[in-house]
Amino acid sequence: MNFKDYIRVIPDFPQPGIRFKDITTLLKDAEAYRKAVEAIADQVRHLNIDLIAGPEARGFVVGAPLALMLGVGFVPIRKSGKLPGETVETSYDLEYGSDKLAIHKDAIQPGQRVLVADDLLATDAEVREILAAVPPESRLLITDHAAFGYFARTYDFEVLGVVVPGGSTLAEPSSAELAGLAQIIRDTGVRAIFANKADTTALVDALAAEVGQVEVVELYVGTLGPEGSGAEDYATMMLTNARLIAAALSE
Repeated sequence: MNFKDYIRVIPDFPQPGIRFKDITTLLKDAEAYRKAVEAIADQVRHLNIDLIAGPEARGFVVGAPLALMLGVGFVPIRKSGKLPGETVETSYDLEYGSDKLAIHKDAIQPGQRVLVADDLLATDAEVREILAAVPPESRLLITDHAAFGYFARTYDFEVLGVVVPGGSTLAEPSSAELAGLAQIIRDTGVRAIFANKADTTALVDALAAEVGQVEVVELYVGTLGPEGSGAEDYATMMLTNARLIAAALSE
């Protein structure tokens, strides 16, 4: 399902020159709404989070059902002056102004893992712009684990094969499976094998060496990068991965 088809764009709102992404058209469609939340849940389930925090208003309509689906608590982030208890606040800039957000001071405890359900539409548009450099015939992926299905569906790529079956680092492909994957790479001319930067296996390097002239490209998959990596938060991680994929597959 292409969720972009369910999001209405309203020009010149709330100010001239702004193209407002209206998600109410997605929210009123029960199936699209459910599948959108399920798609997000599939992307973050492995992170073992304790809480989801969501800024009003889009963070509420996405974050709250996501928290229910994952079985964790939800922390509302509200505009300044809207929460009754003691709060901490921060200011931020919008493309059409500035505002302040607040959270209860006792909402999150030290050591808890928190996912922020925020608006990533602008990031998604930038990812699409970066990936536009990849021609249709080159949108073919060989990956180390089965963790790129959502990416492929969302950005019109095809996963041709996976080195480690089942997505487990403990799983081992058979020699026949590896031979078959090597043949797929030769037949299709795939230029790169995409691997998890945090857990690249020797099998990936061995497969690349066997095929020859295939680059192993390490991406940030399910984990953020250290300071200075260009993948310090989810948005920058998406952009960094998109640039690495585009660079590997573009002509």
